[in-house]
Amino acid sequence: MGTTFFDRVKRWWRGDMVDLPIAEQLPGLGEWFRTPTGQLLLENEQQIIDEQLPSLFGYHLLELSVTENHPLSTSSPIHHCFSISPCADEQSAALAEFEALPLESDSVDVVVLHHVLEFSQNPHQLLKEVNRILIPRGHVIIIGFNPFSLFGVWKRVATLFSKRQHWSYSTIVKHRLFDWFKLLDLEKQKVEHTFFRPPVKSKTVLSRLSFLEKAGRWTRLPFGGVYMVLACKNICAVTPIKMQWDSNRKRSMGLSTVQTTTPRTYQRNSNKKILH
Repeated sequence: MGTTFFDRVKRWWRGDMVDLPIAEQLPGLGEWFRTPTGQLLLENEQQIIDEQLPSLFGYHLLELSVTENHPLSTSSPIHHCFSISPCADEQSAALAEFEALPLESDSVDVVVLHHVLEFSQNPHQLLKEVNRILIPRGHVIIIGFNPFSLFGVWKRVATLFSKRQHWSYSTIVKHRLFDWFKLLDLEKQKVEHTFFRPPVKSKTVLSRLSFLEKAGRWTRLPFGGVYMVLACKNICAVTPIKMQWDSNRKRSMGLSTVQTTTPRTYQRNSNKKILH
């Protein structure tokens, strides 16, 4: 039985519009990102990502994105950049589910999440999985749609009357995202906004509204259609301290040699606290 208009209204009120696995959504999303609006959105997102990546170093960078064959991490100084996709048609990425990444814990230095949280049926589990594979003090860049923007208002209206895939995403406000950060020991470091124009189809109208983009970036108002959040995994590695052996041996008449040792301790690199 198909979804009725009243069902869509209830889901619209809750902000939860994802009803398909993300693998089934990717073809439709890729088609939209090839439109003039989608291309302009990608250009703005690429610019804001390029402003962050050059300062993030490491050995491995993972990219999870809803776009097909459009790498967003070309400006990274990290040599090993790779992507994972749940879609079998994606030839340039490894095949796996976003919510169950086939990677070891504490193995990736930087992760780029491009709209995957909003189109996931279990975004909290996806973010938890990303946190698992990040090394201590590793970084994650999250790109998401901002509901408090012209794009967000447009989406609220379009969701009621349109079944197009690019409108069927769950709204994740930044404060909800920051609450998840507290549970996962992620520390927010920077928030930026981009794409201050409405998502109209006309390329001419988008060009004429370019002044909104310049004004929005200059004033740094939090009303851009897309937000970028840079976060760091705020867990320090634990370094073991070698046991110190007492060189003085105590001897007793008629008894065997007794060797005394100090208990083994561990020391955190960041705050110098000793854990017994």
